[in-house]
Amino acid sequence: TEIRALEEAAKGQQRELELIGEVLAIDAGKFAEFLRGSKQFMAACQQAIKNNTEKSTDVIAELFRNMHTVKGNARTYGLSLLTDVVHEVETTYDLLRSGDSIDWDQEYLLNELAQAQTLLAEYETIFRDKLGRDGDISKGVSLDPERIASWLDSIRAITEKSMDQEVKEVVSEAYSMLVSLESEPLSKVIAEPVQSMASMAEQLAKPLPKVEINDADVLIDGRVHSMVNNIFTHVLRNAVDHGIESAQERSQKGKTEFGSVHIDTQAASDFVHFKVSDDGRGIALHKIRSMAAEKGIIDGDTILVDQEVANLVFHSGFSTADQVSDLSGRGVGMDAVRQFLESEGGSIELRLAGGTEGDAFRAFETVISLPSRFYSQALPFNKTA
Repeated sequence: TEIRALEEAAKGQQRELELIGEVLAIDAGKFAEFLRGSKQFMAACQQAIKNNTEKSTDVIAELFRNMHTVKGNARTYGLSLLTDVVHEVETTYDLLRSGDSIDWDQEYLLNELAQAQTLLAEYETIFRDKLGRDGDISKGVSLDPERIASWLDSIRAITEKSMDQEVKEVVSEAYSMLVSLESEPLSKVIAEPVQSMASMAEQLAKPLPKVEINDADVLIDGRVHSMVNNIFTHVLRNAVDHGIESAQERSQKGKTEFGSVHIDTQAASDFVHFKVSDDGRGIALHKIRSMAAEKGIIDGDTILVDQEVANLVFHSGFSTADQVSDLSGRGVGMDAVRQFLESEGGSIELRLAGGTEGDAFRAFETVISLPSRFYSQALPFNKTA
């Protein structure tokens, strides 16, 4: 009995050490934001389950979006145990969505979700209590993001008035300081999703694609860093999983062994646009149409042009994956991205960029748009500073 107790204690210590190692590998500020976002997503799931005594397609779609995002972020940060637990929760939601395989059981669903919440709380205890880390200290200062955004708007308004050079320098210095407190270029905001592509490529037995990001001197407001991170977690996963071919297939097509993903930032008057493209096989239009008909999303004899077929990827529950894995197959990724963006006044669209009408595969770019209130640029008189 004593030996068994010692063995169990040793296993518990080993598990804790593994969790500590995972937490230490993540920037404190990023991990604090991950905890905050994940708790909100799980709390939303908990409330949705409590508020519904019967199965609802819309509720199940919401549960999917929330937990799929938590899983994607957990995987991005290398939190393997949490990834596995959340994946199991997703499996239950998948059974609920697929038909009459299981009933809507509030108690069971809440208990299963509680397991994920308990594990997340364990990560937080290690982060805050055992390691004594706090996300607020990562930048050395913490200010209200809304106040910073208001100050930046005021400074931009001031610059529209005539000022002498000395005043311009002071205003520019204040502007730069405020921007630096909460805003970062896209390349820094999505650093973790980009880094996580290595493990995704390895799991899929594909060479790691090269990612090129043009920040265009645009800084993204800290209020939406988490959302932008969530969005690109989905988009980059799709590029590796569905777009970029295997090394053998690329070689047969005369392509380089390593694929590439390009992200171009373009600021307009009302929005900033992030255009994402890759040199993979393109979007599988014939497969999308076939699976949409199979799932009852469209009638088999419905006539759609290629662009309309491409837009079906935003339908809740749609996926072209051949099998479900912890990477894909649930059909909630692009639906979640659209929900995130539209909730903040943004948008996402898929634009066909090559080929001819009726082709099985066509090149495309994904255009992600954020309202102007969520980004900053250098002041007109300070662009070369």
